[in-house]
Amino acid sequence: MVKLCRYLLVASLTLLTITAYAELNLNNNKNLMGEDPQRVFNERFSYENALYGIPKVREYLHNYLALMEKYNDYSIRNSGGYIGFFNIPSFLEGALRKQNYLLRKTEYELAQYKYKAGEITAADLATAKTVFETAEKDFQKFWDGFRIED
Repeated sequence: MVKLCRYLLVASLTLLTITAYAELNLNNNKNLMGEDPQRVFNERFSYENALYGIPKVREYLHNYLALMEKYNDYSIRNSGGYIGFFNIPSFLEGALRKQNYLLRKTEYELAQYKYKAGEITAADLATAKTVFETAEKDFQKFWDGFRIED
């Protein structure tokens, strides 16, 4: 019964997601520097692109701290915001990886129900499982190396 409820919840959320996406008007934004709104939505806001940006943010923050050191400006270090320079990029990366893991887990669970109902093939189920396992390993690797600075 619990599995059925979870399946119905996932199906409802999927339907809501599809409905919500259908209601988006991506063409209203005139600040995209001539880029295609669909490309921005699908590529610039992608999981992969967001992860690509995390090391860049770390690098920018590191360079900013190096400049502060060079000019003996310790205002950030003494303000309590210094720790955020190290923690915030890790928190953002953790949130991205966690959401990807949870999404892939839910997709795999849904695929299991669809397979039992005869709606997808064994190959489709195997693909969903592989994608989930990859996301699981990815998050676990991040988690095992994660640390909070203070």
